[in-house]
Amino acid sequence: MTDNVCCIDGRMEACGNWPDGLYVYQNIRTAGHEPLYLDRHIACLRHAAREVTGRDPEIDTAGTARDIAELLRRNNYPTAVQSQVIMRWYASGHLLLAGGEISPYREFGLRSIYPTAAVVTYDNPLSPHPTSAREALAAIARLRAASAGARIAIQADSAGLVVSAGNAPIFTVREYTVTTPPAADSVERSLVIEAVRKAGLQMATADIAVADLDRADEIFFIDYRGITSIGRCGSRAYMHILTERIAENIR
Repeated sequence: MTDNVCCIDGRMEACGNWPDGLYVYQNIRTAGHEPLYLDRHIACLRHAAREVTGRDPEIDTAGTARDIAELLRRNNYPTAVQSQVIMRWYASGHLLLAGGEISPYREFGLRSIYPTAAVVTYDNPLSPHPTSAREALAAIARLRAASAGARIAIQADSAGLVVSAGNAPIFTVREYTVTTPPAADSVERSLVIEAVRKAGLQMATADIAVADLDRADEIFFIDYRGITSIGRCGSRAYMHILTERIAENIR
């Protein structure tokens, strides 16, 4: 969707004049024009800013919620569906809010697509947090995966350990245990961990080797669009039975 207005430091401005430079970011899902888990997203953004830049931005939750609602209203986002808002805090001190994708899904659940994935090996620059640098690397990885006929790039590091699906938290399911690699805290990651426990399954945080992907029954990741179950990686096809059960427990 093309926006006419974005919000910079609490002011509604015409899009096209975004700040430059390094930033940390969050992708926020909205229900109608109301941001979901906004306080948790702001906490993650501030933590990332402290780790990456050494600064702790002051961001007012109530004021940001009002700005998001006004941003979506001015850009004519429909209230009957859910949509994405991009929140970036720049090292220069600017806070940007911009509209993103409209979601056809009313719930934060399992998406109806089961894409093919390919493993792409690269190391994150300096920080595990969502930054502009990581975003650029993930874009390159998507191109590498596409050249192999896959839509999703599963990131592995130079030690052969799985890191993420693009920049999204990744999970494997084997029998009744769900495993995710150690990673920076994120709203979406915490939602899955909570949902796994609600579903009565075992949750583990442990290294996942690339070879472990062939032994998994299911692989999925979560971002602002919901849970996406991987259909195939290489020659290995996956189910999504327990993934669907986990998705049903996200609230």
